[in-house]
Amino acid sequence: MRASRYLKLSPGRGVFAAGLALLASCFQLAWAQGDLARWEGEWNGLRMQVAVVTRGHVISDAERQERPWWQWGRTNSDVFLFGFAPGGYDLVLDFGVRVDRPRVRIYVVDQRERGEVRVLAGQYILPAAHKQVIELWPRDENEDWLTRNGLPNFDLEGLVPSDEQEGLIFGLSVAGNPLRPGEPLWHTTRIINDAGADRGYSRFGAAVRSDPSVRFKLADPLLPSFPYLSVVQGFDPFGDDRPMVYELNTHAFRSTWAGFQSAGVYAFNSKSFPPYTDFEAPFAWYRFNTDPLNNPSGKYADLVVRADYWPQQSLFGPDVYRTTRSAFRLSWKGRDPLHWRYSLTVAGNHEMRTRVRVGDEVVLAVPYWDYPAWVATKPWKAATLVEATRGESGSEGIYDYSVEDSLELAYWVNGQRDEPPPGYDRPYIEFPQIHPQRLAEGFRGEYSMVYNRVPELYFSPIDRRVHLKGAQAGIWNLGKGQVLRSYNLEPDDYVDSWVREQVPLQQGPVVIAEHGQPLERLHFLRGFVIYSGPTGVVLRRGEAQLHSLELPVPTDWESWRPWATQLPQIEGGRDPRRLDTWMGNLGGALLQEPGGSLSEVWRTPEGLRLVLQSRGQGRGPLAPDAPGAYVLRYSASDERWSVEPSPPPRLVARIKSRPLRELYPVALELEVENQGGASWSGPAELVALRTNEWGNVEKETLKRWERLELMGQSTVRKEIHWATRFTGTREFVLMLGERKLEVGRLEVAHTPRMTAPPPNPVAAPFALLVLMLGLLGILRVWKEAA
Repeated sequence: MRASRYLKLSPGRGVFAAGLALLASCFQLAWAQGDLARWEGEWNGLRMQVAVVTRGHVISDAERQERPWWQWGRTNSDVFLFGFAPGGYDLVLDFGVRVDRPRVRIYVVDQRERGEVRVLAGQYILPAAHKQVIELWPRDENEDWLTRNGLPNFDLEGLVPSDEQEGLIFGLSVAGNPLRPGEPLWHTTRIINDAGADRGYSRFGAAVRSDPSVRFKLADPLLPSFPYLSVVQGFDPFGDDRPMVYELNTHAFRSTWAGFQSAGVYAFNSKSFPPYTDFEAPFAWYRFNTDPLNNPSGKYADLVVRADYWPQQSLFGPDVYRTTRSAFRLSWKGRDPLHWRYSLTVAGNHEMRTRVRVGDEVVLAVPYWDYPAWVATKPWKAATLVEATRGESGSEGIYDYSVEDSLELAYWVNGQRDEPPPGYDRPYIEFPQIHPQRLAEGFRGEYSMVYNRVPELYFSPIDRRVHLKGAQAGIWNLGKGQVLRSYNLEPDDYVDSWVREQVPLQQGPVVIAEHGQPLERLHFLRGFVIYSGPTGVVLRRGEAQLHSLELPVPTDWESWRPWATQLPQIEGGRDPRRLDTWMGNLGGALLQEPGGSLSEVWRTPEGLRLVLQSRGQGRGPLAPDAPGAYVLRYSASDERWSVEPSPPPRLVARIKSRPLRELYPVALELEVENQGGASWSGPAELVALRTNEWGNVEKETLKRWERLELMGQSTVRKEIHWATRFTGTREFVLMLGERKLEVGRLEVAHTPRMTAPPPNPVAAPFALLVLMLGLLGILRVWKEAA
């Protein structure tokens, strides 16, 4: 690209200036000798127009007639401009020379100004709205884009502008596979002009082709003599390999080189430089299904392992420093190669310490083939299991209901939060974007925020689903505002209770699975089957098998095989909206009431406690004779049931403490007793009230509970740590939703302050005397020396 310059000359210098101008124009014409040729037609099913701008040579008529358009120009001096719609150009390849090897600069033109591109013989002019997306050249001296055998040369270097931070440049390095000429082995990118060490943008990236069984097939290039660049409507990571690609649907330029989110790729995306890489470091894809009928492209991954990893040396990530913050996700498929079915996420503080060579860098990570087992065989502080019951498409796995990328969970795992984050028992069941606490419709999740064990999985013949062994609870988003919650109430590792609920009505694009109205429940507790739902209440004797198959976390072909062969034969077939069909043929009914319902089911240390809403029309030895609310108790010690009327909740609260002193920390003991028969549950808040010196009441919140459960005829004790700054009387109130419960009063005593002793009146004169004597001594020594 050149701009003409005009000089205004005085008449007196006309002859000399004319000579200079003539000489300059001769040199300019000699340098700028070039040509322009255009072509329009179809390429790989796409309508395309091409302009070839040559520099230093012309295109003869014979060349235009006999050669294809890509042979009109040279890939070491000329320019190729491509337009994929009438009226302008979208993509520009400007070839030149870098010392002793060719180089290319690729530009993407803004769609709003694509019609402003100008092409002339020997030159072209781009509008202001264009972007250079890469500059590339062969690494070795005297090499070209093709090797001497005519294969693509993947030993390359280049410069790539950062998409995150304007002005930053990545240095690109690509290496070919020495065992497979014409194929890439790895690529790395590294910021070469870092603007600020404390700014959280990507600084290092890498990808290594780590599974030799995954084939490499180069897509048809736009220029056969420049074999890396292709054009598609939409990028597909599972199709032919495209080292560089221009996407027509988004008008975006993408470079993948060694691979992108497909089987066999071992990748890094780090905000810190090696060796202490962080964030998605590593991110790896594995293939176990090699059946060409089920995996026709051979590039669909069956397992992906993603890190959300922040070593203690990292300045980024959750601000829990001086410790390693590590979370990992394993997502895997079953028989269907296109859709992800399960995802296990774990969080803790495990550190990756193995030195692994990634291209031309060394990082602290876990080698590709060891990575899944390294995650699956360690104890973790928190864990979730997710099933996409209808499958989830995409290349990165399942992001929903994860312990990754969660700041609150990082605080909890590392002891900077008193309570676990609430989003796992109350996830977003409607949310407009990906979120670690979202559970989309058709997804089922289980969690434990106090896991502290190696993850284990099992299959339950009750609901015919896979579960996380030792999970605290689970939830299934059934859609239309309904969820199916699962619980483990017995002191073991297996789910034994299911409750279908209608979530409270909420406005807006975000819906949270707040605890709502139970529609149906099913429990297998202490040798009894307990059901309540639209068909009424059933209480029977009957032992149930809660688990039948232990399933390994898939880390290789052997451990993945049961998920693809054995599990599909036995899973599914249970309607989550008809829990009554799950009971099967069991023993005789102790209670069967078509019109009744159970509002509560508790497993207690003594046995069981149920609250029955009866119409007085039930059958069986436990059926009440009259309508009303009843408490059904089962004593495990003597194996007997009792039935008695259930009064409504009646709450009494008390607070205790050792003597309180101003500014001294203390542990308050809150005791809440429910003297009624029915339970109470909901949000709660403990408040301390103080009347200040102006007569105004000041409120101080000591503790909030998202959900406080108070079982009938039971007492709950909570310890609250507190230190007050003021003396006087404190009145404590427990807010239970809209209800205000008086708790008690406590006095805060004054704390005597330590005061400094009064100054010694002799100290100052004595210090002055010592200073004067010292000065006199120095003066005397100075005179004697003189």
